[in-house]
Amino acid sequence: MLYNDFFGYAIMEQVANLLLDVEEAGDDRKMQWAICEATGLYFQIDSIMPMVGCEDEDTVNEVCTGFAAMFLTMLATLERNDIFKSD
Repeated sequence: MLYNDFFGYAIMEQVANLLLDVEEAGDDRKMQWAICEATGLYFQIDSIMPMVGCEDEDTVNEVCTGFAAMFLTMLATLERNDIFKSD
């Protein structure tokens, strides 16, 4: 079986584009959260594995770190806006 990193790089580009979409959403917190949630769900399934297997470990690390920063920033924003407050 022939293996190459092209699919993994395509996944990295897709995730990087989602990070850009969060930035482009500006102050639309609902859109930012939808993108963040969808990206988080994507990271939980096996289809992300080709990205992890890419030989360019620095870029893989940057993409994963960028996602983690995006997710934690979104959680902090939701907390700051009292979204997690009990009713």
